[in-house]
Amino acid sequence: MSETSVDRVVARRRRWIIALVALLVAVSAVVLFATRGGSGEDGEAMPVQSAGPTASGSQDEASPQEGDSSSSPASTASENVPQETSSSPEGGGEADVPADEDPTLEPTVIPTADPVALDEPAELASEVTARLTQISTVEGTAAGPGEVAGPAIRVVVEVTNETGASITMTGSAVNVYYGSDRIPALPLSGPDIEAFPTRIPAGESGLAALVFGVPEGERDEVVVEVNSADLSRVVLFEGSLA
Repeated sequence: MSETSVDRVVARRRRWIIALVALLVAVSAVVLFATRGGSGEDGEAMPVQSAGPTASGSQDEASPQEGDSSSSPASTASENVPQETSSSPEGGGEADVPADEDPTLEPTVIPTADPVALDEPAELASEVTARLTQISTVEGTAAGPGEVAGPAIRVVVEVTNETGASITMTGSAVNVYYGSDRIPALPLSGPDIEAFPTRIPAGESGLAALVFGVPEGERDEVVVEVNSADLSRVVLFEGSLA
């Protein structure tokens, strides 16, 4: 074989070797690209994050982080608590009005008659009169809470019923005031007190005897008040016991 023929064979083999090497490089590149297609830039597999905590997760992953108020039990409970509605007028509600402040409920007012002298009769109602049959100075005795024994006056009140039916004296009261400022006199337990009867029949009279503490130097101006819830007015007896 001539030198020229040998050179041609060598050149042909060289070309085959180069082509084979190129093919191997191309195949290697394809395989490498296929194996790196689902990996990250550093060649490490990216972790897949679960949509919720798993049973095998750590305590730190499953529990809320400290200070995270958005997932804490207290925050969740406060969000579920129903809000209170206001019942005040500003909130659109109607405030309850106490019975004693209801403008539609007017208190019953018993009129007070003009004062009469201590020894004159006064009209409690039509055909019902009251008079002071006796006023005497006594030494008052104390038996009830807050009572103070001492100088006192004993007042006897007579109520006469001249109507055609009996009258009720339940709720009747006798009060005494003294001095220019009309200081209320303290009721005492004795001596010899007596309450009005519950009822006074037609044509009859009923008596009450009461004792009130009145200082000896304060008897220039004395007022005796007699009233009954079942009669039409309050009567006043006024005068001096000095």
